[in-house]
Amino acid sequence: MRSFYGETLANGLMLGTAQYPSPKVLSDAFARSGAAVATVSLRRESGRDRAGQDFWELIRALNVHVLPNTAGCHSVKEAVTTAHMAREVFGTRWIKLEVIGEEDTLQPDVFGLVEAARILTEDGFQVFPYTPEDLVVADKLLRGGCEVLMPWGAPIGSGMGLNNVFGLRAMRAHFPDVPLVIDAGIGLPSHAAQAMELGFDAVLLNTAVAKAGDPAAMAEAFATAIRAGQLAADADPMPPRDMALDSVDWKGVSGMSLDRFYPIFDSAAWLDRLVPLGIKLVQLRIKDTPAPMLRREIRQAKAICAAHDCTLVINDHWQIALEEGCDFIHLGQEDLDTADLSAIRDAGARLGVSTHDKAELARALDLRPAYIALGPIYPTILKKMKWHEQGLDRLRDWRELVGQTPLVAIGGMSVARAAGAFDAGADCVAAVTDITLHPSPEDRIADWLGATR
Repeated sequence: MRSFYGETLANGLMLGTAQYPSPKVLSDAFARSGAAVATVSLRRESGRDRAGQDFWELIRALNVHVLPNTAGCHSVKEAVTTAHMAREVFGTRWIKLEVIGEEDTLQPDVFGLVEAARILTEDGFQVFPYTPEDLVVADKLLRGGCEVLMPWGAPIGSGMGLNNVFGLRAMRAHFPDVPLVIDAGIGLPSHAAQAMELGFDAVLLNTAVAKAGDPAAMAEAFATAIRAGQLAADADPMPPRDMALDSVDWKGVSGMSLDRFYPIFDSAAWLDRLVPLGIKLVQLRIKDTPAPMLRREIRQAKAICAAHDCTLVINDHWQIALEEGCDFIHLGQEDLDTADLSAIRDAGARLGVSTHDKAELARALDLRPAYIALGPIYPTILKKMKWHEQGLDRLRDWRELVGQTPLVAIGGMSVARAAGAFDAGADCVAAVTDITLHPSPEDRIADWLGATR
């Protein structure tokens, strides 16, 4: 488990201390669950009267890490003042920072949150910010000094679970080395298990336990679910597969075998010239061509590939591809915005997806594609791109993040660079201009087949 400001916790359960029927029930819940952290709100419990002093003694007796919070604070000034009070009472630099911006949902005021986090970090606090699953806000919090992020699963106390799995997965992918805690909205142990399966490091909850009919039993159930979710994440789970689709054999999955060499051409004429030389996987990528001509090109390419036992992938033009009976489509991120993914799936077609950053990768993995492409690995002259070269280190990162999903390296690839891409974790290397601009494309195909077989 990752450490939180240098502290390694015994487990990933952070449990709140409010709303329990009695102090004994609260203590029993912590005893049954073994929760590693107790969160406490100074604005709910006053330390000045006798009841407040008894409460503080109860919390200390739990013998867990204490994480005071600024619950109920609606301004930067309130939150900063409350944090300083908490540091005096508990003698801890930890603070769960809440700056509430909307009363009904208790949604954070992200502008106040970032400002308060900066102030408190400069004051020596170790801040755990309660935030939406927004990558821009998260980046500003980290730049402001936070070393932990606590995105909500759903509004506080709602019990709705993880409302935006894509957003949470994107946050995990975008900040792979930052400790992440799901905070708020958890209602069932299955919600907590799901959070841990997504790769989160801990779950903070309160109402789901405190308001249960048997809080101690529910606390134990959450502890068990969090442990199960963490074990599942560590075990590298198998990717889900739609059983209605053809199986794909790429790195050990049963079914059809796909080649490690993946050339891309912009006309059926190129396929007619080079596929017979031994190409077994090819992409037809044609841009800015009228539909009738495009349809003829796809038909011709399909016939060529069928005659030579070559898998044909159609780039972008999914509607015509499906109408012509093609069963493998490649889409870029912009194409994903407009494509009818349900129609592609219903047709039984496989899907390859381009990615360039971790948010795009999270989106692509959600689609359970036949492969993920990363590029450009090296500078490319094929087209102007807003992304700089990704490099082999990025390719290695992708290898870890995609799990069992096949990984294609594309962009600036050459025969000489193929071995490095394979060593970095690529299952397949895509090439374009290294073939089409070569003085002898036929000889270049022979070089590629030698390097990849």
